[in-house]
Amino acid sequence: MNATELPYQKITGIPFPGDKLTFNELSANILLDENMDAYNEMYAWIRRLLDEDIKNPLDRTASSPPSYSDITLHILSSANTTVKKIRYLDCVPTSLGDISFESTGDGTTFITFVASFRFSYFELV
Repeated sequence: MNATELPYQKITGIPFPGDKLTFNELSANILLDENMDAYNEMYAWIRRLLDEDIKNPLDRTASSPPSYSDITLHILSSANTTVKKIRYLDCVPTSLGDISFESTGDGTTFITFVASFRFSYFELV
């Protein structure tokens, strides 16, 4: 929340809690699978945003896939079981990072790419 400063006598101001929440972008480091399905899906989502005629971006009754989507992040334990979930609501991609292809890799490191999203709200599930 952005604080609001209330001037008071000879003090610079007294901070009061704001009335709006501001969230930073969600940045995800995604594993690149061998068929590049994850990357192709993200790229198609961004292209769909650029190509569609947006009249009401939150209209979920349209026949085309939605521009906005919810993302659920699973936090795993050391035994790979879900400990906590975070659900990001009404996400839209803002950037799709580069893929760094290497021919000198030893085969034990995974190729990843970064994707960033804006969202309206998140909840702990």
